[in-house]
Amino acid sequence: MIVVHDPFRLNVRATARQSLPLDAATKRWHSLRMSKVINLRQARKAKSRAEDRVRADENAAKHGRTKSEWARDAEAKTRLDRHLDGHKRDDA
Repeated sequence: MIVVHDPFRLNVRATARQSLPLDAATKRWHSLRMSKVINLRQARKAKSRAEDRVRADENAAKHGRTKSEWARDAEAKTRLDRHLDGHKRDDA
């Protein structure tokens, strides 16, 4: 246990887990020694999402169509439907 001097409260007891004032050398040593804590589940899901995004981009480049191609095909379908509706027989 470490006793820390606090001007507002005397004899404040701090455990080793609480942050204490560190000099530059100690901070540098801690930054080299300590690594970032990560959640493995979140890291696994992020990696999976990145792989899926790459796969989706590849498929879009291979099989995808541009917006103008979609519009052209939609217009062609509308024109064909209109043409067929105009040639229906009224037998009913």
